[in-house]
Amino acid sequence: MTISDSHYLSEEERNRIDELKEKVKYAKDDDDVKRYTTQITLIYEKARVREETSRA
Repeated sequence: MTISDSHYLSEEERNRIDELKEKVKYAKDDDDVKRYTTQITLIYEKARVREETSRA
């Protein structure tokens, strides 16, 4: 996801993604990294779907 793609994220979603990215930096193991990146992906995907359905 690029910065230009994130225009449809809410402020709360952007803040949550920033928090999760920080957690990824300091993750203790691969399972933590997977968990945080999955959460980031879900936030992006929910926002993308919300944006696409609002256009329809």
